[in-house]
Amino acid sequence: MQFSRLLPKRFSTRLIAITIISGLIPIIIFGYLINIFDNRFLTQINYAVYQGQKEQWQRSEAVMRKMAEDFVRQKVLDVVLQLELYLQAHPEMTVEYLQNDSKFREIAVQPVGKKGYTALHDVDTAINRFHKNSQTENLDLHSLSDKLPGFWAIMEASLDGRYSHGYYKWKDPDGEIRDKFMYIAPLNKKTADGVRFGVATTTYIDEFTHPILAAQDVSQSTSRYLMIALNGLIQSFKTVGFLSMGLGIVFIMVLATWTGIYFSRAITNLQAATKAVNQGNFDIRVKPVMSGNVGQLIEDFNRMLAQLSITTVKKEQLKASQEELKTANAQLHQEIIEREQAEEALRESEKKFRSLFDLSPQAIALTEIETGKLADVNNMFCDLTKYSKEEIIGKTTTQVGFYSDDDRDRFTKELQTSGEVNGLEMDFKTKDGAIIAALMFARVIRISSKSFILTIFLNVTEQKQLQAQLQQAQKMESIGTLAGGIAHDFNNILFSVMGYAEMALDDTEKGTSLHDNLQEVFLAVQRASNLVKQILTFSRQADQELQPLQVQLVVREALKLIRSTLPTTIEIKQYISNQCGLVMADASQIHQVVMNLLTNAFHAMEDEGGKLEVILKEVELDVDDLKDPAMVPGSYICLTVTDTGTGIDKSVVDRIFDPYFTTKEKERGTGLGLAVVHGIVKGFKGDISVYSEPGKETSFQVYLPVIRTRTETKETRVISPAQRGTERILLVDDEEQIVRMSQQMLERLGYHVTARTSSVETLKAFRAAPDKFDLVITDTTMPHMTGIQLAKKLMEIRPDISIIICTGFSEKISEDKAKAMGIRGYIMKPVVKSELAKKIREVLEQS
Repeated sequence: MQFSRLLPKRFSTRLIAITIISGLIPIIIFGYLINIFDNRFLTQINYAVYQGQKEQWQRSEAVMRKMAEDFVRQKVLDVVLQLELYLQAHPEMTVEYLQNDSKFREIAVQPVGKKGYTALHDVDTAINRFHKNSQTENLDLHSLSDKLPGFWAIMEASLDGRYSHGYYKWKDPDGEIRDKFMYIAPLNKKTADGVRFGVATTTYIDEFTHPILAAQDVSQSTSRYLMIALNGLIQSFKTVGFLSMGLGIVFIMVLATWTGIYFSRAITNLQAATKAVNQGNFDIRVKPVMSGNVGQLIEDFNRMLAQLSITTVKKEQLKASQEELKTANAQLHQEIIEREQAEEALRESEKKFRSLFDLSPQAIALTEIETGKLADVNNMFCDLTKYSKEEIIGKTTTQVGFYSDDDRDRFTKELQTSGEVNGLEMDFKTKDGAIIAALMFARVIRISSKSFILTIFLNVTEQKQLQAQLQQAQKMESIGTLAGGIAHDFNNILFSVMGYAEMALDDTEKGTSLHDNLQEVFLAVQRASNLVKQILTFSRQADQELQPLQVQLVVREALKLIRSTLPTTIEIKQYISNQCGLVMADASQIHQVVMNLLTNAFHAMEDEGGKLEVILKEVELDVDDLKDPAMVPGSYICLTVTDTGTGIDKSVVDRIFDPYFTTKEKERGTGLGLAVVHGIVKGFKGDISVYSEPGKETSFQVYLPVIRTRTETKETRVISPAQRGTERILLVDDEEQIVRMSQQMLERLGYHVTARTSSVETLKAFRAAPDKFDLVITDTTMPHMTGIQLAKKLMEIRPDISIIICTGFSEKISEDKAKAMGIRGYIMKPVVKSELAKKIREVLEQS
């Protein structure tokens, strides 16, 4: 307001003044900005160049560090590859030999950069084995943990054969502290004495970043020359700019004077005409004095005056009212259309909801929050609960009795706490009393201004049953793995007992009580060996061996075994015929069948006692007697096991042979016993049946077909005379007791025996004199080097060497696998002296 008072009153003079001021303002501002930003511009440019150089140095330094780390890492991997190739070519060399090997030292200790180098240490003990400084070799690197904590942190991370790298501080002899980078990589190959090396490479990292410093100096010099040249250009630009501003000021003043005079005429005429219109004169007209927009403005002004002279104020008001009414009607019509569309969308949404609700594959229920009553359920809910909609809609879940009080409280608490129920597991009771495991999903929804709980029931009963079966199968698999480990250790023990017992039998006079006692020990060891075979058969880790079998021997053995475990309240009656024929079966599995039936009978009478009756006889079955179409008429062995226990309910008697079905408590049975029995009997082309009266007795009958060929079977094995020899045998086993027993046994047979308890020592002894031995007998499972690995190395040294491999039990080696590897003999512990002597002669005669 104050500024307008300073301007002239006349329009033409005011327009000239405004035009001049408008033209001068940008010129003055431009000159002012040039003067202000002269030095600032140079300062900003200089700062930007400095920051760019600084960022470039930081990035370059990072790149060079990365390149240096990659170079060091690649150097380590190259050395690792060279060392592994060297160790592969010289597998017999130990650490001591390698430290004296100049070729290996040349590979192990290599320069890296100007002052860097590689070194070797033991990844298990952290002892330095090869180093540039020979005085530090065989140094325990644990001693540097306090003096060089950064170095020891990297070294400690590499122990046990892991890759490791990092930086640590190193103080030079002149006192300067510099960064060193170290990378450690392990070797896969080990030395002959089992040492595994780790290759460590260390170097000064600033050796690789030094070129960046030189490049930075060159860049800074270039920047200074650039700023000098840029300052000269700016000064020249200022001179030209100020000269141009002077010329612009003169041009603006001339143009402003002409503009003021030219436009003032038209404005003056419009001013006079407007004054006349204000006084009510609508017939006045302005004479056009200019062309263009101003002339068009004058013409529009004249037409406006003509229109005003025709139209009255009342007509204008009426027209405005009509326009407003029309607009209001259009808005009302649009609102009606939108409301109809919303109602149609709501009806369509409810229709879709009803379709999804009724056709959902999951059970769904709607419950009123205020009353707690079921408002609606879908068809799947009725199928799941066995209730009709009429029976439950309008009732609460408490009245129907779907859940227990505890489950209902958990459901309500979770819904109130989080606003929804997501996967809550609950037991669900149906109309017929069945319990269903379900996952509950619920949320509060609003329908027609009322609140409901929408609940979805996911039936997981079958999944839980399958999960329980899977857990049981995993449990049985774990038992099988445990059985294999027990069998291995137990067979080693039995081997020693059997060997010493057999040698003691040779040293005692027949007919004496000592000889008879030793014979009983020997027979007990044989029974224990058969028991191990039963364990392996049960765990599915031994092949089924079918052979002619007298079942009565197995039944008597099982009765003898279980008798001591039965209480005196259970009476045992046995009627076992000695005239039963032979069956083609596996003794261990038949023993398992008998023991399972006897154990089930014991559990049925454990609380009240009773009578256990076992009958074994040979019967003839014709076509009418056979229940299984796969069986053929003929002679069968019939084993009947009867107990006077609790019996089996008729509703479950048809399911007792199903896997995982059991009527016992969790701690008493797995549900696999009778299923396994059924499988074994069917595998031998037989049949099993059951008859039970609840509360009185249960009787199982097993039928096995009799084979035509009849041969004699004996309860014990005959100890045949052992074959002798004079060859030289190299014997190795990691258990000293087995080595002493085996050496004594072989020497009694006339052989010259060299015994070892270490596979590594055995390899050294054989490598030192490969022609000294005619036969090598090795155990399978040994530390540092297994028997399989030892056999391979021995055959590499001498391909024609005869080898017998022994095992208590191993999944990694079998007789077929041993032959495929070139191993000529395979023995399963425990073995009697005659069998061992026979196997030795067979192997030696093959060479």
